[in-house]
Amino acid sequence: MIKIKKNKDFIGTLRNILEVYLFLIKNEDYQGIIQLLEEKNGFKILDLEQFKSGILVKHFTHNNYSSFRRQLNLYGFQSHKSNKNEILYTNDTFNFERDKKLKKQRKADIQTENIELEQKRQLNQLLQLQQNQKQMMEQIQTIITTQKELKEKMKSQLKRQIPIPCFVIIYQH
Repeated sequence: MIKIKKNKDFIGTLRNILEVYLFLIKNEDYQGIIQLLEEKNGFKILDLEQFKSGILVKHFTHNNYSSFRRQLNLYGFQSHKSNKNEILYTNDTFNFERDKKLKKQRKADIQTENIELEQKRQLNQLLQLQQNQKQMMEQIQTIITTQKELKEKMKSQLKRQIPIPCFVIIYQH
């Protein structure tokens, strides 16, 4: 078992855990639990229950996953769920290989960043809706044109099939 040195700050401890994974990949204590992302800008938790009971308890001053997540948020990490039930945490301004320290972000910075991300998300959503609307309008126009053509064909067929009525009036005295 490899000893991971305790660190006073949250990111230092997280960094030490990921360094063990990064440089000593054969460390079976963490395989299947936590993994550094290829881009080195984050990590993924492969097994949340083992992460809570193993890594959090051993290396952090708390064993509460919610507190761990709050700490990550303070340092600007964003969480993403993958389709494999893995939880990814990324920070595009940080690289675990290159950067030694990461400062806590002020709430205003986090809120501004979150607002900008939300605006981008909403803009993308709006563009998608506009594209969908355009496609629907084209489909509606196609339906209207087809309807007009069918109406004309039906009129034409009806004219050919219906004889002109002829009335004969018979008077009886």
